Amino acid sequence: LLPAIQAARAAARRTQCKNQIRQIALANLTYAEANRNTLPPGIVGENTTNAAAYNGNERYSMFTLILPYLEENSLYKTLDITGKTYKS
Repeated sequence: LLPAIQAARAAARRTQCKNQIRQIALANLTYAEANRNTLPPGIVGENTTNAAAYNGNERYSMFTLILPYLEENSLYKTLDITGKTYKS
C-alpha cells in the first residue's frame, strides 16, 4: 500500500509542477502581447547591463514583471521597480 501512496503523491507533484510551468509560460506570452511582442527582460533595475557594476541596489527578475499576469497584481503593486524601494 505504501508504494502506491508514494506513487500517487509523486504523480500529484508532477502534475502540480507542470501546471505551474504552464502558468508561467502563459503569463510570459500575455506579457509579450501587452508589450509589443517583447518578452520580459531577465533583470530589471539599476546596472542591469553590467553585472560587475552591481552596487547593492535592488534588482528584480523577470518574474516580477509577470506577477500581474499570474493573478498576483496586489503583490506587484507593493513593489516600486523604478524607485527600487518597497511601497507600504
